[in-house]
Order: sequence, then C-alpha cells, then structure tokens
Amino acid sequence: MSSELYTKLRRLDRGIAAAYKSAVGSSYRGSISKREARVIFNKAVDNERISTKEAKALVLIIDDARFGTDAKEYLIKKLKTSAAKEALRDGSGKLLLASSELAKLNNALKQFTNKINFKSPGSNIRYTPRDYSVIKYLINEHWLFVYELKDSGLHKRTKTGKGVYFSSSDELYLVAGLGSKSYASMTVHEVTHAIQDWRDIRSKVKYIEADAYVAQAVANHTMGRSISEGNKPWQVAYHGAGKMVYENRDGSRNQAWKDAYQDLVQAVEGHGLYSHKHNKRRNYRENSPVVDERKVYRIILRKLTRRR
Repeated sequence: MSSELYTKLRRLDRGIAAAYKSAVGSSYRGSISKREARVIFNKAVDNERISTKEAKALVLIIDDARFGTDAKEYLIKKLKTSAAKEALRDGSGKLLLASSELAKLNNALKQFTNKINFKSPGSNIRYTPRDYSVIKYLINEHWLFVYELKDSGLHKRTKTGKGVYFSSSDELYLVAGLGSKSYASMTVHEVTHAIQDWRDIRSKVKYIEADAYVAQAVANHTMGRSISEGNKPWQVAYHGAGKMVYENRDGSRNQAWKDAYQDLVQAVEGHGLYSHKHNKRRNYRENSPVVDERKVYRIILRKLTRRR
C-alpha cells in the first residue's frame, strides 16, 4: 500500500512525495515521525502556497500513511494554523469580487438572516438583520474579502470547519463545493464573527462562538434545514437557543432562554475546537492605522437604516 501511496503522491506533487519516501524508506515499511511530519508540512508550504494538488497529497498522507507517536496529530495541528490557511488561500483560493461570484453569498445573507434578532446573555451584544446587511455591504464594496478554497477535503481531516474568518485581514474563507444550505449556514456563522470584529467586540471565546452558533441555528430554521440532535454546538443551538430565537421566545426575563444559551456555552466548552481556549478573551478592538472599523460600521449602519 505504501508504494502505491508514493505513486499517487508523485502524480500530485513530487516534493511531498519525496519527503514521504524519505520518511518511510525505500522499502516503504517505515512510519512518519514527528520530525518527518514537520518536513512534509514544510515541503507543502515552502513557497507559501498550498495548491489543490498539494492539499490532495496531504489528504492522502493523513488517510493512508503510517505515523509514529504523535506525528499525525502534529501534522494536523500545523495544518490548522493561520499560516496554513493563508497558504491555502494563496494556492487554492479564489477571491470573489464580481457580483455574479458573490450572488450565492448575497442571497444567503438576504434570505436567511431576517429572523436573527437576539441579545446575547454571554457577550451582552444584540444581533439584528441590519448587522448582516452591513457586512453584506462591506463585502460588496470590497472592504471585506471572501475567498473560496478548493482544499480537496483537507478541512475534514483537520476538523477545522467549512469556513473561517480572519479579523486581522478582514478575510472570510469558505470551502468550495458546499451544498446551498450548508453554504448559507456556514456563511451566516462566519459573518457573525465579522460583525463582532467590525463592532470591536471584547468577550470570551465561548460567548463569541455561542453567539455565532445561535445565528447559524436561526438561519438553519429559516431555510428549513434539519439538524439531528446531539451534543455538538450546532446541534445544541439548533434544538435549543437558536430555536427559541427563531420562535421569538428569547428575552432577558426568560429564564428558559438563559438556560438554553448556557447549555450551548457548555457544548462549546466541551468541543475539541474550543476546549483549550474557551475561557480566553477575544479582543476585536484593533488599533488599525488605516481604518476605524467601528466608526465605518456605524456610518454604513446609519446609511442603510435611512434607506428603509
């Protein structure tokens, strides 16, 4: 199997294939050590780009190669870093600028955010449909940039989700090839983080994420998307706090709403993506010398409000 894997890797990327062969030996009977996993990762990002083919090669290695102690976990951890995400953006991403390219995103934000109206018991922030209209405006006016990534399924192996928002660069990455409902759901979640960024929110990660999952759940209900029950944050949100917002049963005096939100926070705390950082404070207040994001946000919000 290892020789077959090498042949497949060589068709995709000779550098990664060579690093793999060096790790397992010419007999292909060895296993990849942690040090050799670092070599493979460095080979994938040596030009600060991870192409679609290189991503596919990494997927094959994660799926089929033999690893030594902690080596596979190390490789996956490296692929979760912002540097890896940026390399994927530059190597396999497409910047969406034209109105036709942004139509799917615009449609999601127009159709599935009209029921998002709640004040978070955690971050103490209120989210309304107008907030999503502001981000939609920022995207279409190119203050905020959207990339579609063809990562060959790498996000599934690293369990990093189908989208990510980077506040430092005002960039939203979405995985290519998602179904319409999955795309809309992920868009709403990540745009919620963009709202938090441009409003200069400061709160704990568990509340920042819980708010995004509530908004995502409301969007899922609005589009008629069914989510199975379970203990994952998106499942808890869909059947609890998000459902209450969708049905207008949230409110500062409603203890059931507060309890449902707290159940979601606990689900975030227990999820692998956040278990190591859920109590850390995320500060979106960036001292950018270029633009005061909060000020721009308020100006656009007033502008859009006057249009109605």
